[in-house]
Order: sequence, then C-alpha cells, then structure tokens
Amino acid sequence: MPDVAETLTDLPVSESPEEGVLTFHGVEVFPALYWVEDGDHVFRSMEFDLLAADRDQYVAIQKFIEMAEDLAGYYSDLTKAGRATEAEADIALQILSRINEVLQQQLRLAQEQLRASQRRVINVPRRRTGARPAHAGRFVRSRPRSSSAPLAV
Repeated sequence: MPDVAETLTDLPVSESPEEGVLTFHGVEVFPALYWVEDGDHVFRSMEFDLLAADRDQYVAIQKFIEMAEDLAGYYSDLTKAGRATEAEADIALQILSRINEVLQQQLRLAQEQLRASQRRVINVPRRRTGARPAHAGRFVRSRPRSSSAPLAV
C-alpha cells in the first residue's frame, strides 16, 4: 500500500496540471486541465473560460458541468437578444451540442433498459363449450404420454 505522503505528492499541481477529458454518462464532453490545490480538485476548461473546484473530485466535475450548462444558457440568451459575439455563440453551440449528446446517450440507455424489462404478454383465450375458434391457443406436449394414444385436444 502506498504511503499517504507519497500519494499526495503524486497529485498534479497548478504548475504542471494533467490534461484530460471530462466524461459524463460515458460521453466525452469537455477537454480540461486537472490539478489539486489546497485540497481542492480543480478542473479548468481548455476551450473556454470555466473553472470549478471542490474537495470532492466527483462534486468538482458535477460543478464544472453545471457551470458549463449555465454558461451555455447565458451565451444562448445573449445570442437570442442579438448581443453575443461570434465566439460566445460558438461556445454556446458547442456546449449545448455536447449536452444533447449526453441526453441522447441517456435516452438510448433508458430505452434499452425498458425493452429489457418488458415482458411479452401472451393472451390465451378461455376454452368455450362448442366449436373452438381457429385462433384459440393449444397445448402440445413435448413428449407423448406413456400410452400410444394421441392427446385429446
């Protein structure tokens, strides 16, 4: 087991951050720099001005994604009002298209789960007295009874 002091020194620092990609629900969403500073896990976008930090790495990632959604909404509102720069409109489009990709992935997964959980229901009508309808269900044994007489249906 590694020493705690050794593990802490292996973490990236702001002077030499790690480059990577933040993923959300299995979809690569944002290229980012990562480092630990004063116990906070810090993520900074490599594409636009966005930084999120928290003591918990997972929470820092969630904050980053929420802040990206907020930034896209802000730039989108500016675009609708005709006040966004071309760069701001492009950033909004990038973020929204990536979020859409995540939502599409979640939709596919939910549909697969739904299909897997659905059971096929077979409706077998009750046997009526008199003539049996042509579409009525039948039971056929896979092996005959001990006698050689055919099954009565």
